[in-house]
Amino acid sequence: MPVVFASVAVAVALLVSACGGSSNKSGEEAKATGKPLDLTRVERSIEQSITAEKGMHAVIQCPSYVEQRKGNNFVCYAVGTVGTGKHKTAFRTPFEVIQQNNSGYVYYHS
Repeated sequence: MPVVFASVAVAVALLVSACGGSSNKSGEEAKATGKPLDLTRVERSIEQSITAEKGMHAVIQCPSYVEQRKGNNFVCYAVGTVGTGKHKTAFRTPFEVIQQNNSGYVYYHS
C-alpha cells in the first residue's frame, strides 16, 4: 500500500537572517548568499502539511546543509509507517524543495 502525498504542495516564507543593507543587483538575484537555509523550518513545515492534509505523522529528512540561494533546489524525504500489525507499511516519500529567492522563500511538493 504505497503512500502518496500528491496533494501536498506549499509555499513557505522562511525569512532567515534577513539583515538590511544596500545592493547593486541589476534585476537578477545574486548567485550566492553564503547563508544556510533554515532546514529545521522546512522540515517542520512539510511535517505540518502532511499532518494537516493526510492526518499522518512522518519524520522529515532533509540534507544537513543547503545554501540559501534562488534555484538551489533539493529533496527532503517523509519517512514513516501506516497501518497496524501485519498491515503496517513503511513509506519514504520524496519532496522537491524549490528555493524561489535568496531570502529563504521555498515551495515544496511531493
